[in-house]
Amino acid sequence: MNDRTAMGARKAFVEDGRALPLFCGIDGLPGENGGIRLVQDSLLEASYIYPTHGDQLLQLAVDILEGKPYKKETKLMSALVTQDNARVLLMESEEIMRQSRNLEQLHEKASQYLDQLDSQRTLTFVALAAILLLLALLAGIYMYYLQRARIQDERTKMEREQLDFYTQVSHELRTPLTLIQGPLDQLLRTDDFSSASDEARELFTIVRRNTHHLTGLVNKMLDAQVGTPIQEMTSAQVDAITVSQPIAKPAAVTEQDEDAPTVLIVDDNADIRAYLRSILQGQYRLLEAEDGQRGLELAREQVPDLIVSDVMMPVMNGLEFCQQVKKDGISSHIPVILLTARALEKHQIEGYESGADAYITKPFSPELLLARIDNLLQSRHQLKDLWGMKPATETVAEAAAPTEAAAATTTPIEDAFISQFKKIVEERLSDSNLSVEDLAADMGLSRVQLYRKVKALTGSTPIDLLRKARLAQARRLLLESTQTVSEIAYQVGFASPSYFTKCYKDEFGTVPGEARKS
Repeated sequence: MNDRTAMGARKAFVEDGRALPLFCGIDGLPGENGGIRLVQDSLLEASYIYPTHGDQLLQLAVDILEGKPYKKETKLMSALVTQDNARVLLMESEEIMRQSRNLEQLHEKASQYLDQLDSQRTLTFVALAAILLLLALLAGIYMYYLQRARIQDERTKMEREQLDFYTQVSHELRTPLTLIQGPLDQLLRTDDFSSASDEARELFTIVRRNTHHLTGLVNKMLDAQVGTPIQEMTSAQVDAITVSQPIAKPAAVTEQDEDAPTVLIVDDNADIRAYLRSILQGQYRLLEAEDGQRGLELAREQVPDLIVSDVMMPVMNGLEFCQQVKKDGISSHIPVILLTARALEKHQIEGYESGADAYITKPFSPELLLARIDNLLQSRHQLKDLWGMKPATETVAEAAAPTEAAAATTTPIEDAFISQFKKIVEERLSDSNLSVEDLAADMGLSRVQLYRKVKALTGSTPIDLLRKARLAQARRLLLESTQTVSEIAYQVGFASPSYFTKCYKDEFGTVPGEARKS
């Protein structure tokens, strides 16, 4: 029946003491006590190996049950195990079993790897989900801040537009208030007001008090929009202002009086220009321009001593006008007062950053404007020692060196102008026919431009500086050379030795010949 039954029969024959016949088993199984091993050990003569092909049998049964076509006969391959091939078949069987064990191990490892892969896949999905969630969160945060930034930009834009609107409104209100308050203050200080009736004086005082009150309301309106504290004058403070003292009227200045300082008024409002003209015309020569572009042209052509400019103007506003004035080599030294209704601190900072020397808000008092103009004109630093006109006791090196004060009071633009002027004068020093027109042409300026620029920077006229330069060079030659006085006079550009001697004595207090003796 099978290998095990064949061995049972053999055992029975042995126990019964019978002669042993040939025993043949069925199955030919490998392994210990298997049919192949029994044949090899000569316990069985042979064993029969046949494949069962269970899968084919099951498929055949299914086909019969389902009524499908099937083969009536199926031949299966089989083999006989004898002592001749038992050893080989046993080796093959053991190798197959070893490979089966390896396959089982590989299968187990593959199962483990698949389990790990499933775990890693699960972790990967969880990580991806977390990353996607984090990205979504970051995107939400970014969109949130982007939205906040957009809202903030819109809010800033609205606040800026609102501020610009109120600034414009303030400008439109402050300008007529200036034209009411300023002339009214002047009128209240005249002799006519002092001699007016009590009723008239009371009416004027009421108008003045309410003008100041309206100014305070304008300030408070702007203050409510920007949060900047602006003080309003109380009625008591307004009443406390003295109105009985008349303004001192200086001697009138004519347009032909070149010694009087020149002030350029730049404002697009004709009434403001007329009001400023009424304040300044007694002390200064006046020039007027209706916008920054025209003001810049006049500043270059006439080189005024000071500029009073509005900020909010067409064509070119006051800030840009001020910047252009300070950049130009001809006008860079001119002090600029910005007179404007823009009263906020940020507006004043913008004004000073543009190069303005003073910033006065409307409405303003005439006394404040006059005092500020006078202060700027008097504090303008002057290079009075351009050629080192020192006392005779100093050395030549000390005389030629510029003073620290002169070097520290000029801007780079003014330094370049001074250096160019000095160079041109020194190159043409020996030319006795050299004139201001010649110097102006060499500098690329008109005679008026050169005169006003040099006068503002040095306190002297170009002719005075030319004479000082010749005398300074003559003094150095007297100390360093053996030339005669006449030769030196002609060399430095004097037409006659006698005139040279007179000028030298006026400048240094001694005649040229005595310079060598000292």
